[in-house]
Amino acid sequence: MKLRPLNDWVVIEREKPAEGLLWVPDKPANRGTVTAIGPKVKEVSVGHQIQFNPYAGLEVTVHEQTWLFINEAEVLIILK
Repeated sequence: MKLRPLNDWVVIEREKPAEGLLWVPDKPANRGTVTAIGPKVKEVSVGHQIQFNPYAGLEVTVHEQTWLFINEAEVLIILK
């Protein structure tokens, strides 16, 4: 499914936590890959690995695929 966000929204596919660990984190992962950007996004591009506030944004699930929508201002770091 192709997503086309509006304004300064960034669509992210979160990194999955490692399975099989005895310890389960109490907060969601705060890293992911940008899969789509809105027309007003200036600093982030599709394919960037980013870090963001783990409680930021809005999760959307369609056809068993989950994406996270956040504003560009909520992106903390672009990882290289």
